[in-house]
Amino acid sequence: AGAPPPGSAAAGLQWLLGPATSVADFRAEVFERRPLHVRRAASGGAAHYAGLGDLATPGALFALLDRGEVPVHRLNVFRCRDGATKETPRRPPASASDVRRLFKAGWSIQWLQPQQEHAGLAQLVSQLESEFGCLVGVNAYLTPPGAQGLAPHWDDVEVFVLQLSGEKAWSLHASTSASALPPEAQALPRQTSGDLPLESLSPPLLHPKLAPGDLLYLPRGVIHHAPNRSTERPSVHLTISAFQQQTLFDLAAKTFEESMAQAWDRDIILRKALPWCALSPMTSDYPRVCAALAAQLQRLADDARAEASAA
Repeated sequence: AGAPPPGSAAAGLQWLLGPATSVADFRAEVFERRPLHVRRAASGGAAHYAGLGDLATPGALFALLDRGEVPVHRLNVFRCRDGATKETPRRPPASASDVRRLFKAGWSIQWLQPQQEHAGLAQLVSQLESEFGCLVGVNAYLTPPGAQGLAPHWDDVEVFVLQLSGEKAWSLHASTSASALPPEAQALPRQTSGDLPLESLSPPLLHPKLAPGDLLYLPRGVIHHAPNRSTERPSVHLTISAFQQQTLFDLAAKTFEESMAQAWDRDIILRKALPWCALSPMTSDYPRVCAALAAQLQRLADDARAEASAA
């Protein structure tokens, strides 16, 4: 069948990036290193996401809710009143009319996994999973005029933001004083941050204003928040997320867990209790326990090298 045309969503990451940045350059110079804002006002703007246009308005979601094609339990509703404190409704929405009412009252909507209702978006996800070699997720965010949905936070995934309609004013920060880690140790975290106080954030790295058709890439760990400053138009954007717990740390932890489980079954020595008080450095057994642990880790390392040689 050949490769998909570069101007179609089936082209995956290259379609997201556009012609100015190749996938090879993205991997070498941008990925996990710095945010990237791709502006498309001069090259068609919202037309770039024309194939996703039926996701680009709040009315599109409401219509799917009315027809029962999207269950209400796949929606989260929240708002951020002071720019830093996220709130949720006392009663979660139970119907399409509840969702409409809350959106009209200034509550933002998070629509989980909209690719389940959109074949073109599902095709894009499938292509990206093939390129990245990991699971890819999507959420849609619908923000009313003059509102902000989420407080400042960082994510544990690589994020690609697709602005479908309206505008969003983003603020990006490298670190926070609310973390116990120094700023240089906060990059590429393994877990999400939770809500962060505005006054704890480092000076902004960027203030990208996303217009329809734009793309924003955020490495995991970049703190971000994004109000809709328009008093007239809602904002709709997609976030495509990837590489959750896809690090060497995670691979090593999983490999260790599985290898030790196999070793447990075949080696009774591993099932015997440690010598009494063996973990106290002052005992005569402590050096022997450390040596036995080192030998076990060496066996695991030898198994990994053998696997690499056989691949």
